[in-house]
Amino acid sequence: KFRECRFFCFLPMPETIERSGLPFHIHGSFGLRDDRRDFKWLSNDNRRDEAAQWNELILNEVLDTTLVSIIDYAKNSITKSSSEFPSLLDYYYLIPVWENASANWREKHLSAFFRRLGEVDLIMNRRDEWIKMADVLFTNKIDEKLGEFAKRNGQSLEIVQEAVLKCFESSRLPKISVPRHVIKAFEEINGSDVLQFISITDLCDSLRKNDTDELSNKEKT
Repeated sequence: KFRECRFFCFLPMPETIERSGLPFHIHGSFGLRDDRRDFKWLSNDNRRDEAAQWNELILNEVLDTTLVSIIDYAKNSITKSSSEFPSLLDYYYLIPVWENASANWREKHLSAFFRRLGEVDLIMNRRDEWIKMADVLFTNKIDEKLGEFAKRNGQSLEIVQEAVLKCFESSRLPKISVPRHVIKAFEEINGSDVLQFISITDLCDSLRKNDTDELSNKEKT
């Protein structure tokens, strides 16, 4: 669905225009080339072009602020159990997909947006609180191994996952598994070591150090 996002300037713009990676259409009073086939952008040859300056302003100020406002609106709806955003998964898919954006959009516009998102409480934890990406313990890198373990031992994947999560502080765990595209975008902007992932070693250390009374006998098995 992300690849179908279109730009409009009172009329639809050509599909050949660079993709934004955003999960919705964008309409604006953009400055266009004479043939109306693309936007004007600042370059070394047209630093004083007012239409190009206007487009940069729209994307760097108006669109950026709008994207953050949409995120905040969705978070508020989820917190209040509004029917507008009944699913956390729907909320996470408001965040742009890095791979679906062209290089120009990634470097000039989405990079600043993702850096800004890194400064706000973006992820809902298992206590229904919003926390920053940097404070989350992600399970993505062990999810596949847990699935293999559950299958090999004839166990329910849900029971195995729940048992693992009980070994860690609930305030640092996401309520649902955060989609990979969200994690990849932050890693692209900030580096692969910016986020914290639970490893098998972490799990073993937690089991050795912590009291396992919270685990049922089935979960311990």
